[in-house]
Amino acid sequence: MSHNPWLPYIATGYIKQLKPKRVFEWGSGESTLFFLLELKAYTVSIEHDFEWFNKTYKKLSNDYNIWDTEYHLIEFEQGTIGPDKANPAHYKSGSTNLGDGNFKRYCSAIDDYGKFDLILIDGMARASCLAHAYSHVADGGCIVLDNTGDRPYYLEQTAHLFGNYEKGWETIKFMGYGPILDYKWETTIFIKRVKAYYE
Repeated sequence: MSHNPWLPYIATGYIKQLKPKRVFEWGSGESTLFFLLELKAYTVSIEHDFEWFNKTYKKLSNDYNIWDTEYHLIEFEQGTIGPDKANPAHYKSGSTNLGDGNFKRYCSAIDDYGKFDLILIDGMARASCLAHAYSHVADGGCIVLDNTGDRPYYLEQTAHLFGNYEKGWETIKFMGYGPILDYKWETTIFIKRVKAYYE
């Protein structure tokens, strides 16, 4: 049985070509199984939803008996840091059903680790996750940010981090169909070029 992350198929195909060996992801599920089973990558996964966490954990531990992963539940915290979901310092999610909580612990979980070949941002408070992910990308690695076409606020205050090709980053946008949805959507991949290429 194959597993497809909830990304456009064309983006998933590109990720397969990259063959990352160390992966960090915000948002878990089919992507977690894809990284572990299809790519055989060591995976650190962060999930905010208790019920979804338990469902995915059962698959990992019982159905597949996979342990080459770190799987963490980090729920949102009470209290508002700021109101702007585009401001990475506010740790605000665009979801409206979570009240006045913040995702600071959730987004900063990556700071306990080093570099990764691929970082998937497909969870909560994505502008904040993007700001934290930036310094954890290995040379030749990438950040995958889903839903950039219909939620441009993710990049309103973070796009400047990636500069341009001359500064070591390349941006590729993928638009297409994927699992679950019956319409096309956009995923953006930021590739950190090997240092020797841009010095």
